[in-house]
Amino acid sequence: MKNIISLTLIILITVGTSTIFSQNIFTHNAAEIYSNWQKFALNKEIDPNSTHDDYSVEGLIRTVYDSSSVIKTLTLEQEDGSKERRTYFYNSDWKIISIILEHESGQLWENFQRQSYALNPNGTISFLLTENWNGAQWESYALQTYTYNIYGNLTVLLNQLWGATSWENDWRHTYTYDQVGNMLTDTWEIWNNNEWVSKEKYTYTYNSSSYILTETYAKWSNEQWVNETRNIYSYNNNNQNTEYIEERWWDDDWHKYKRILYEYDAYGYHNLILTQFMGDGEWDNFERRTKVNISNGYSLSSLNEKWIEDHWVNEWRTKSQFDNNNDVISVIGESWVENAWANAYRATYTYDIYHNWTSILTEGWNGAEYVNLQRQINTYDSHYNTLSSISERWDGATWKPSNNNFLLFDSFGRFFNIQGSSMEVTYSLATSVHDYDQLITEYYLSQNYPNPFNPSTTISYSLKQSGFVTLTVYNSLGQKVADLVNDYKQAGNFKVTFDANELSSGIYFYKIQTGKFIETKKMILMK
Repeated sequence: MKNIISLTLIILITVGTSTIFSQNIFTHNAAEIYSNWQKFALNKEIDPNSTHDDYSVEGLIRTVYDSSSVIKTLTLEQEDGSKERRTYFYNSDWKIISIILEHESGQLWENFQRQSYALNPNGTISFLLTENWNGAQWESYALQTYTYNIYGNLTVLLNQLWGATSWENDWRHTYTYDQVGNMLTDTWEIWNNNEWVSKEKYTYTYNSSSYILTETYAKWSNEQWVNETRNIYSYNNNNQNTEYIEERWWDDDWHKYKRILYEYDAYGYHNLILTQFMGDGEWDNFERRTKVNISNGYSLSSLNEKWIEDHWVNEWRTKSQFDNNNDVISVIGESWVENAWANAYRATYTYDIYHNWTSILTEGWNGAEYVNLQRQINTYDSHYNTLSSISERWDGATWKPSNNNFLLFDSFGRFFNIQGSSMEVTYSLATSVHDYDQLITEYYLSQNYPNPFNPSTTISYSLKQSGFVTLTVYNSLGQKVADLVNDYKQAGNFKVTFDANELSSGIYFYKIQTGKFIETKKMILMK
């Protein structure tokens, strides 16, 4: 199980707004090593079953794997005291097929939203159904349909909303690719007055190594595409980005606006980042960041300068200390004040014997001493899984809950972006599909898979005790259309296939009953 990573860890982005300091320096520190990875993790809409080994984070937090754990529940509390719980359900290959979100009401958990994933044989998403709880049953809200080409590239992502009696188009993305699978265009359209209306479009070009050369953004206006911005990338022989240029469109032509130049050290990491803006026909300096890295890429020191009039002026700097395991143990931040370096903040990290990050304390300099600002505390189980995380801020007298972003990884490489002031996690062991039977502690009826389906689908259910079981399918009028199970069953996990070849498209319900356990779920037949 990969350990949890929080944005607080990287010198608390929220601290940057503190009135203790005259300058916001907290988005620049030792962990900017991970800035690109964070942008990917926090901003990219992804398949929840995707893995991103290329973005694995090591160093400030050890990324210890445990090959037998999947997340069962995530319980989150916000700084205002509200709570929510997410429960994850998996198929026999431990792919996520459903997520149920509940909100706490009094001392009880109440359903709020459910997402159900239908997966293709290769594990990619086919459909994503989102349902909201109306107080008595689940109601359809949104349906996303994923279409792929023969090479497995996503070509259409269609979002529909449930109307009075049927699905109604909302928006769609259409993607095109070159012969090697690089995305060439991403076109966004919305459904308006019974037709698709173009809104935005991204166009990409690449070099022979499939690195992006240009990224052009355009908007649809007056029945044509109108350019907005264009980003141009240059690389060295090692395919490291050496120059980024942002251009803006006006007067029917591209005009240079911003440039960032990158230099690298012997280890292949940034050691100089220079930002410039276009002035009167030439590039004017704006900001320069110089870094000293150690061999694994961690920043030992960082200096930020601003160009004022005709020379560079210090702005802020950081210094990091590491232990013998290359775990960062402290980061000191200083601001340039009246031609001298002045203390600004200090972050201190602790770890357990397995190098799991257990706490971070961030303090600000008040002119005489460091004072508490924010802290985070994590606990782990014997499998290195994160059990809990608490984020708090200091109000001058006591620690108060403080919302923060947490990135939680499971042993399949999936990550979960979570926001709250505290988090508790439970796990199921899944060393193999055969261990699934050992997890039965309650009766359970799964969401059919795939859903929506045509013409057949599979329904799974779990019995914690032996007994007589009925599993019946009804149409939207409450009329019985099929008996899937009507027999005595031993305790265990079961699957049954429902063939709807003779039925028409629509919403159907399937109901299981055994002893006092009764549950009904909805499924969608789309022909």
